[in-house]
Amino acid sequence: MDPITILSLLASSGLLSGLSGSAGKSGKWSQLSTLNPQQQQAQMQALQQALQGLQNPYEGFEPLANQARTNFETQTLPSIAERFTNMGGGGQRSSAFQGALGAAGSGFENGLAALKSQYGFQNRGQSLQQLQLGLQPNFENAYTPGGHNFLSSILSGGSGVLGQLGLQGAKGRSDKGLSFNPFVGRNSVNASNQGSM
Repeated sequence: MDPITILSLLASSGLLSGLSGSAGKSGKWSQLSTLNPQQQQAQMQALQQALQGLQNPYEGFEPLANQARTNFETQTLPSIAERFTNMGGGGQRSSAFQGALGAAGSGFENGLAALKSQYGFQNRGQSLQQLQLGLQPNFENAYTPGGHNFLSSILSGGSGVLGQLGLQGAKGRSDKGLSFNPFVGRNSVNASNQGSM
């Protein structure tokens, strides 16, 4: 009996529908990590640091500001006072001295504010770069095909039951110029042997 006849008998008896459904498993999607545990931990740390940096971009500036104030008070102010003292005639009590101190203090505070702004801008940029690293996808989707059921193993190519039957049928008929092709029809005659029949 040829494979097509076997298949049609199975289909008409209803056995084919019972064999195709429940025996096989359907495929499933899953997410696989692209990072090892150490890389995942580093990514989480980068994300946390980035969020902290964005919340307070001026963190860490206060020690720099304190050092600048100390330098201003210990170097700049004494040099202004010395200059007015050398002028004689009560230079430190003059309005010019008070004006010089006020101008120096104002310039210092404006410069310090500009440095703080630049510091915050740079920290924000670094935090945004860290945030990009922390938010990079670290999973990829993968599809795992389901297991084979009875029907798919019967129908699968040359390794399946029908494929093997077809190959055996073709070997048995090769001397007559006939070959089995389940997709064309029952039997077909080879073109090279058509003239000899």
